[in-house]
Amino acid sequence: MEESRLTSIAEMLGFSRMPSEGISALLARYETARQRAAAEGQFAMSIEGCALQLLRACGLQSQHLFIMLQPHEGRLPQTDEQFQH
Repeated sequence: MEESRLTSIAEMLGFSRMPSEGISALLARYETARQRAAAEGQFAMSIEGCALQLLRACGLQSQHLFIMLQPHEGRLPQTDEQFQH
């Protein structure tokens, strides 16, 4: 039980893009890891933390971060709806 809990949290915190992985597959895998960490690990990262982790996993360069955040007035998503967008 504890091993499963810790494994789900570790998978979430260590999430990274796989070689040649498309964006759709990456997003689906991230959501699965996020849900598993919440359900099995009782672990929930803030929406801002999830957004930063996902952007990092995508390999987004810092100079492109502000472009990505323009729809949210330069801020990271604050709600799940903004995060999904």
